Amino acid sequence: MDRKSHLPSAVLIAALLLWTSPLAAGRPAQCGGSQSVQHSANDSLEAKADAAYHEGRLDDARRWLEQAIQDDPHSARAHALLGLILARQNDLQGALRNLRLSRESEPKDPNYAYNYAVLLLQDGQFTAAIPILEGLHQQSPRADDILVNLARAYAGAADFQRLSATVGHLSASDYGNQALLKTLATILADAGQASAAAELWQAAIRHDPNQPLPYAALAELWNGQGRSSQALALLDGAPPAARDPLYLYAYGDTQMALRNYQKAIPLFLELTRRLQDDQGPWQKLVRCNLLAGHLNDAEQAAEQAARQFPGAPEFQYQQAVADYMLGRSATAIKTLLPLVEKQGEKDPRPVLLLAVLKSRSGDYEEASGYFERVEQMQSGCNALASYFYGATLLRMHRLLDAQAKLEAAIRCHPRFALAEYRLGEALSQDGKLPQALDALEQATRDDPTLAEPYYALAQIRQRQGDQAGAREALAHFNSLRKRASGSDRDLFATGLP
Repeated sequence: MDRKSHLPSAVLIAALLLWTSPLAAGRPAQCGGSQSVQHSANDSLEAKADAAYHEGRLDDARRWLEQAIQDDPHSARAHALLGLILARQNDLQGALRNLRLSRESEPKDPNYAYNYAVLLLQDGQFTAAIPILEGLHQQSPRADDILVNLARAYAGAADFQRLSATVGHLSASDYGNQALLKTLATILADAGQASAAAELWQAAIRHDPNQPLPYAALAELWNGQGRSSQALALLDGAPPAARDPLYLYAYGDTQMALRNYQKAIPLFLELTRRLQDDQGPWQKLVRCNLLAGHLNDAEQAAEQAARQFPGAPEFQYQQAVADYMLGRSATAIKTLLPLVEKQGEKDPRPVLLLAVLKSRSGDYEEASGYFERVEQMQSGCNALASYFYGATLLRMHRLLDAQAKLEAAIRCHPRFALAEYRLGEALSQDGKLPQALDALEQATRDDPTLAEPYYALAQIRQRQGDQAGAREALAHFNSLRKRASGSDRDLFATGLP
């Protein structure tokens, strides 16, 4: 069954290319071979519409085209141009109607058929688009745009068998087209066909073992699936010719995923030298140092990156994170305030860190305002924001609100031991001891190195008269507290959603 699709704007733009193609001069843009269109008596009206469109006067262009259609209801060109104007004006149904009429007037013209099919995809009518695109693909099997949109149609219709078959029958020249491979792999992954995406990249490696992109893309896919050891083995097996900066970046990401930060740091440091205009390696270098606990190195790298990329907010934020983790709250706040006050700022992370700093200083009401701002800025769940907001509400003794936020953090990031511990505290203070015990015990299972849940468990068991259980939990706490930091500061280096 078809469903409404939120296709990238590039899909709609592909249809709109017809307007700026040779069609405006009287010839259709081609998906395959070349054809010509007989000029109608409405050429002057269509020329006026074309001029109005390129000057941004869409209403005028629409009026000229509507007049041309009134004079010649079977003008395929006028219907096509009007359809594209309507698409630009967000009248998708009007656009579809006119593109359908243009196709009916010129059924043998592949250009009209292609644009109609692309608009069907935009409207989520995947099954209707499939036969049109299949016919065009048979006529022009090497046309990348047709192949890509056919894959989108199969994915949208959940026809994964034909999707995999289509991608599985690429030609040798297709495997040399890096942009095509990336687009098809993204379609497969977005459709939940990660194994087919992996097969695509593996086939690309077999076709040309010296290309770095397939190794990097497959490693990224496997890292996202928690198969980083397999990704590392893949990268280790790549020939020297494939080991360019893209490969090194993927290798560093894989070492990060395996928590081999000491091995990842020199890779990203090397990339900062080789890719001097790329901010990505610097961001990874700072984060690796944060995760490794090299806070001074992280701060120095962030400062150096900020000098190299003046005004880049990412490095100002990373500097603030390093200062926060080093206990320099005042310095962190001074760095954050310009980012938070910047008009049009859409990144919630600086606002969240400022909220945390305000909470730690006891400004709970001001902190709550920043937490609420974060919630307004974000479109999905944010485990860090929910956790720290919940911890703040717990300090304010707003127990039910704290429980709701901490539960949201756990839903967003399962096995979030610190959130489970804080939830246990909130439930305990609310007198819900059995539920508190469940949350605390879950925290100890999800992170056996975390000391705090054991201390809370000992307190509850003592209140319940379970002296032996209290002693056992306290012994666990005492064995761990020298190794445990007892701080949630390092959460800002983990990349939690």
